[in-house]
Amino acid sequence: MDVVASETHRLHDTVELSRGRLVPSSESPRRAAIITSALSERGHSFHRPEAIDIDLVRRVHAPDYVEFLSTAWDRWADRYGPDAAAAMGFMWPSRANVTVRPTDLVGQLGYHSFAADTAIAAGTWTAAVESAAIAQTATDRVVDGTGPAYALCRPPGHHATTDQFGGYCYLNNAAITAHRLPITSMVIR
Repeated sequence: MDVVASETHRLHDTVELSRGRLVPSSESPRRAAIITSALSERGHSFHRPEAIDIDLVRRVHAPDYVEFLSTAWDRWADRYGPDAAAAMGFMWPSRANVTVRPTDLVGQLGYHSFAADTAIAAGTWTAAVESAAIAQTATDRVVDGTGPAYALCRPPGHHATTDQFGGYCYLNNAAITAHRLPITSMVIR
């Protein structure tokens, strides 16, 4: 089986809030290392991803969300310094009662996130984009008949919504990849 993976995921190494303390994130580079080791031991071949089609990301995610994710760390580091702890939401406004997206970074962190387990670090955006590229490349390999492929995506992406991150996910790799799939026929039984 072909494995599509990248070491870029290591750029995303952050913390989460657990029982009132900031602790190393459960979704860490170590998870990918364990999977990589197991797949390598079994003789699977590894391939680097092709560049992401950023238009696919924009089809799935709201433009203001993509802009937020791509700039959040730099804005955080400008405000608190490059050695500051990871950026994370610590209040989550009810979307039913919020009619205007906050303009301040701290407000946007709460607005665009839904869990304290998911923070933004210096390499989060780069790793999230590469993770989506991994999913896209693995999909392309299956569709073009290369054979079965495993996408070692980190950070994962299945929990991300149109304009919110959480559950360790920033970009919804599954939805982005679904937009890439050719739909040739549909059979309803």
